[in-house]
Amino acid sequence: MVTENRASLCTGCGVCVAICPKKCLKMELDANGFYRAVCDESACIQCGLCDKVCPKFMDIKDAEVACAVSAVSKDEKTLGSTSSGGLCYEIAKKALLSGKKVCACVYNYEQHRAEHAVITTVADLEATKGSKYFQSYTADAFCELLDGSEWVVFGAPCQIAAVDAMAKTKKLRDKMLLVDFFCHGTPSMNLWKKYVEEQGGSNIQKIDFRSKEFGWHSFSLRFTYQDASIGTDYKDNMFYTFFFGNYCLGDACYECHFKALKSAADLRVGDFWGEKYRDDKKGVSCCVAFTERGRTELEALSSVCRICDETVDEMLKEQMVKSPACPKQRGVVLKRLRERKKLKTIYNTTLLPYRVKCKIKSILGR
Repeated sequence: MVTENRASLCTGCGVCVAICPKKCLKMELDANGFYRAVCDESACIQCGLCDKVCPKFMDIKDAEVACAVSAVSKDEKTLGSTSSGGLCYEIAKKALLSGKKVCACVYNYEQHRAEHAVITTVADLEATKGSKYFQSYTADAFCELLDGSEWVVFGAPCQIAAVDAMAKTKKLRDKMLLVDFFCHGTPSMNLWKKYVEEQGGSNIQKIDFRSKEFGWHSFSLRFTYQDASIGTDYKDNMFYTFFFGNYCLGDACYECHFKALKSAADLRVGDFWGEKYRDDKKGVSCCVAFTERGRTELEALSSVCRICDETVDEMLKEQMVKSPACPKQRGVVLKRLRERKKLKTIYNTTLLPYRVKCKIKSILGR
């Protein structure tokens, strides 16, 4: 049973909500901006299914590698409008054309949040493009995974591990191709909400996540507003500063069970960072197949993707293979994000002095 003393362990994957037979669980944002499972204990029958699928209680080992590849979509439009090499889009498109359903992350512009949705047409697949570096609300979509259809499910490693456990419990795993990714972690939704409000909030009509306007290696966000004007946040992007500095990730992210090759998925995807593709401007996906089904899936994509064999070592060189350390300033940052302060102000008063102090210590140490 999900209880308050386990709240900090919750990854917010939402699978416990999907599998609960009494529907006594729901996902709510806590004060710090993280999705948590909340239980109506009066309706709970102590069946234990929520614990059975919870990723924080899993002992995940390094998965066996069936193959490792780089992949780039042969369609220039797809390549230009996706965050990496377009591999995930091509996997999903192939699934839809063969009559399967896709469950993937989209952006809800009314609530300004990421959420998983059920995709049944190629036209609707457009909304899944772009890496969204914050938690997605999954509960509603994940409930539909139990309908007996054939699915391709994309998600963070903790989300996919929980879906894998649910599918096995319900004897539906053979109907699912599961795809996770090399995950950095997920920051507080309070960070994203504050950031998007500062960028225009309700006036934003479209967001290009991981826009390639300045090349694949850049991390920029491109906003289209209701008056058709366009703005790009590239240099000194406050969202990425807080995110990549690990200043406000979820509790579970600092003790992640799913780094490097620890996965319950058929495929793990990501950007092929590192020296080998340093000069590439358009984007290259990396992918590890952990199952024979995953390997077969990659082989079937050779007509729409340029696929090359790679070594796992080369692929992992620039990935986060260990959990990040929790910064001393995290508690203060989370508190400030709850207040009516601008991100630049929080940075200047909370993070900048801390970073300068660390820099001076490092110089003196040398």
